[in-house]
Amino acid sequence: MCGGVLSVTLALTAAGASEPLPKVCSQTNPPPCATPPRAVSAPSPEAPQQSSGKGKEGVSVLSIIVEPDGSTSHIRVVKPVGHGLDEKAVDAVKTWKFKPATLNGKPVAVQIAVEIKFHLY
Repeated sequence: MCGGVLSVTLALTAAGASEPLPKVCSQTNPPPCATPPRAVSAPSPEAPQQSSGKGKEGVSVLSIIVEPDGSTSHIRVVKPVGHGLDEKAVDAVKTWKFKPATLNGKPVAVQIAVEIKFHLY
């Protein structure tokens, strides 16, 4: 069994972005800033089919961009957990949908970090 937890961190730019992405509001980042995106559909990753994944646990940290339409893009592993679990995390996050971040009432793309916690047994 595996599960996921979403946590938001600050990031300013994305690979290939021509201009900086807006900052997400937080205690350390006051306005002007974007409201954080909210996951509306975040299915958990599938467990690996191999028995080698049993008894493994850890956290895979991914950097993603939540687009103005609520889809995800530019997904990359920042902190791997290994054992094929990072690939499962990336596959799951590709399917996630968000209520997008907003800045001045308009949907905007923002970069966030996502932590996927695994505990396989």
